[in-house]
This record gives sequence, C-alpha cells and structure tokens, in this order.
Amino acid sequence: INSISEKNWDLSVTFAEQAGVVIENAKLFREIMKKRKELQELVKKLKSVEELISIIYTEKNEKK
Repeated sequence: INSISEKNWDLSVTFAEQAGVVIENAKLFREIMKKRKELQELVKKLKSVEELISIIYTEKNEKK
C-alpha cells in the first residue's frame, strides 16, 4: 500500500518540477511588473524635465 508505481512517481516528479517553474515564473512576472512601474515613473519625471527645459528655452528666446 505504501509503494508507489514508477509511473506515478515519475508523474509526481514532473508535476513538482512544473510547479517549481510556475512559482519561478510568478516571481519573475512580479519583478517585471515592479520594474515596469519604476520605468513609468521615470518616464513621467523625464517628461516633466522636458517641459521645464522647453519653458526655459522659450522664455530665453523671447527675451532676445
């Protein structure tokens, strides 16, 4: 009753391996989403800097 067939053992091992892959993929996905959010924030900041530079450049040229 305690013995497990080789086929069932192999199936269990395959399932465990696949579960490990799923867990790793979930971790990687979370990391990617975190980096994506960070990049979005950086883009937002860069756009603000770009707007400021544009305003400064415009004001400088208007004074000439």
